[in-house]
Amino acid sequence: MSKINYRFFMITIVVAVLVGGMFLYKDFSDFCDASVPIFAYHRIEDANDIYSVPPKEFDAQMAYLHGQGYTSMTLYEYAMARKKHEKLHKKMVLIFDDGYRDNLTNAAPILQKYGYKGSIFLAVKFDGWPGYLDWDSDLKLLKYGWEIGSHTYNHKPLTTLTPAQVDYELIKSKEYIQGLYYPPGGPTL
Repeated sequence: MSKINYRFFMITIVVAVLVGGMFLYKDFSDFCDASVPIFAYHRIEDANDIYSVPPKEFDAQMAYLHGQGYTSMTLYEYAMARKKHEKLHKKMVLIFDDGYRDNLTNAAPILQKYGYKGSIFLAVKFDGWPGYLDWDSDLKLLKYGWEIGSHTYNHKPLTTLTPAQVDYELIKSKEYIQGLYYPPGGPTL
């Protein structure tokens, strides 16, 4: 291949990569405006297990996200924004599973420090057990601006249950969550 053909070939490849990159960047930019990162946590405590993040490390993660310009939204707010085709650039969702007490004592103050809120999904049967949230703690999280949802009643994998057992898990947990948002005698969801 002559020097001129080689240069032309290389220039063609570079131009193709740049043009292709522009289209990929546009797709990536569109993706960032239509989607959000969802960060899932269980416990925010000093424990040596895969379900726990030490409070100092969690604070550092939130500080980093805040420094990068991210704002939080609840999972419900995310679903509604997607439905309305709103731009979601630099938005995120913070989810906490099971309903551990440290979500209130450790996570909530850190999130409040950065103007963030969380979405927590309670394994309802354990509400009030040692190490877990209780009714009053659940209400405190609502005052922090958190969203509370159900993570079933007994925290059993739904794929291992009969249809009747799945109905029980969903109905019992929904009734409990409704009671947090709407006290007895009030409106229902």
